[in-house]
Amino acid sequence: MFSLYKIRYKLLLTFFALVIASSFIGGISIYYSKQLSQYQKINNQIDHLRVLLLEARKFEKDFLIYDPVNSTFMKTGQSANLTGHKQALDSIRILLQDIAQNSHMSSMGIAASIMQIEEQEKQYQNYFYQLAEKTRQRGFKDTGLEGDMRKVAHDLENTSSINQTQLLTLRRHEKDFFIRKDVAYATKLHLTADLVLQSHLDPASVTALKKYVQIFDQIVALETEIGLKPDKGIKGSLKTSADAIEPQIASIQQQVYQQIENQTSASEGIIWTVVGMLLIGSVALGFYFSDSISRPIILLDQIAQSVVTGLKDQDKELEQIQSPDELGSLAKNFKQMLLTLKGSFQEVSAQNQKLVEASQEEKLRQWSAEGVAHFSNLLGQSYPTMEALCIEATSQIVKYLKANQAGLFLLNDSISDQPYLELVASYAYNRRKYQHKQIQPGEGLVGQAFLERDMIYMTDVPKDYVTITSGLGEALPRCILIMPIQLNETIVGILELATFQPFQPHELDFLKKIGERMATTFSALSNTEKTRLLLKQSQLLTEELRAQEEEMRQNMEEMLSTQEYYQRMETSLKQKEEKLEKQIQLLQNEKTEISTSENYFKNAYQQKEKELDELVKEMADLKLELESQKFKALPFKKTQHQL
Repeated sequence: MFSLYKIRYKLLLTFFALVIASSFIGGISIYYSKQLSQYQKINNQIDHLRVLLLEARKFEKDFLIYDPVNSTFMKTGQSANLTGHKQALDSIRILLQDIAQNSHMSSMGIAASIMQIEEQEKQYQNYFYQLAEKTRQRGFKDTGLEGDMRKVAHDLENTSSINQTQLLTLRRHEKDFFIRKDVAYATKLHLTADLVLQSHLDPASVTALKKYVQIFDQIVALETEIGLKPDKGIKGSLKTSADAIEPQIASIQQQVYQQIENQTSASEGIIWTVVGMLLIGSVALGFYFSDSISRPIILLDQIAQSVVTGLKDQDKELEQIQSPDELGSLAKNFKQMLLTLKGSFQEVSAQNQKLVEASQEEKLRQWSAEGVAHFSNLLGQSYPTMEALCIEATSQIVKYLKANQAGLFLLNDSISDQPYLELVASYAYNRRKYQHKQIQPGEGLVGQAFLERDMIYMTDVPKDYVTITSGLGEALPRCILIMPIQLNETIVGILELATFQPFQPHELDFLKKIGERMATTFSALSNTEKTRLLLKQSQLLTEELRAQEEEMRQNMEEMLSTQEYYQRMETSLKQKEEKLEKQIQLLQNEKTEISTSENYFKNAYQQKEKELDELVKEMADLKLELESQKFKALPFKKTQHQL
């Protein structure tokens, strides 16, 4: 048992040695980490101190820019800049106290520097308060001394005894001084005021002018005390005291940086010494374990990796490990396991292969079923026109198959003896591909697929057949698929697809399935459209028959009227014939009676005979006219019989 677990004791001994060394390094690291953390905390406080000083200087500058013209400040003595400046200085004071109370700062001997910074901070604050007070005394517009001066100036403007030009000169010198902060303009104002006083003024104007000059001199004195330039007066003192604080803070921070570097160097020296000792011990242990543990483990690892690629003669290689420890036992067990695996490896491999194939087939079936269901739903929806349905179906086919271009042609057999294929929808085809939307059977690949009633699948596409265009350029497709859309033996259209990737068998099978559904839908819609057109034509024909029937009815009425008219004429003609026959008979009788006196009545007979000839001629004309009218009326009777 002892020899079997020999590696365990070796590893435990090594582990305890590493734990002790690591604990020592950890203790040193924790100690110096705390020291560095304290110094880093002080450094962060100093950084915050510098930020607060910058904020105070910013509030100072904002005060000098905005508050001298802020009426609220002039009236109340309060402003956001004053409040922000006070808060920043209060925070600086509190932070300085925290830094001074830190024990590490005491050991560094910089307490005197902290106290000096506190004194300069107080001095800086006093200067700022003086600046604020003097600024408020000076005033702006209607407040302070400037407000008083403006009132007196308005009184002078309303005085008629003062020359307005001279008064404007006074005001201009006043404004020039306020803008340029130059005492020379104050001198010019005094000279101008003296000239005005020498003129003839009433006592009230003299008093007002002197008061105006007096208030102006007070403002000049305040401006001078505040500082006509940034480095003069209270402004200069404020800047000097603020500028003196920053170097002292930087000096303290530099000392803190030095302490951090010293502590870091000391900790690194100790840690590297211990790490060096650990490295030496680790190298010695490495050489020892490399021969007794690492080499057998590497061999086992190589054998295990080779098992992944296939079972060969790994069991013979395991005979190289003859150590009496756990590795030897592991090698024996591993050898036995390999012998067992060899018996079942082939069976498991075969089963895995079947599972992979079944899973792939199931994915393909699911893909096909989902696509068929999607397109069945698409084809079952209502569209305003056949073209709209074709456009949507073409777009969806391209997207579902991840193709690049597509064109859909439908058979147009409106002229029964001249059918042709008409392009009704396309996707991503350029205009040069189909300059004509009509293709005759047998024309090109599309027409050939229609005649052969079979799919055309090309993987060697001619260069001039079609190109796929995008924003980056043009490229030839790798394959072209032209598939008839047919229902049973009837072709209703042709679908053409172009893509960069060859179509897989399951994709071709999917296209055949949806092609049948498309053929059913397109055929039904086509029949519906034809039925609608036939119904419309039937309605138009019915309307025409009705109009013809009305016209025939009117013709029948006219024909009947004509027949009645000619029946009356025929009756009249018969009466005239009977009368004529009677006259002929009378003439014959008279001719017999006067045969003896022929000469006497010859002239009378000739006259009667002439009248008789005219009457016969008139009767013949009437018969011809009657026969003609009967012949014209004959077609109306035939039409009536046919109806």
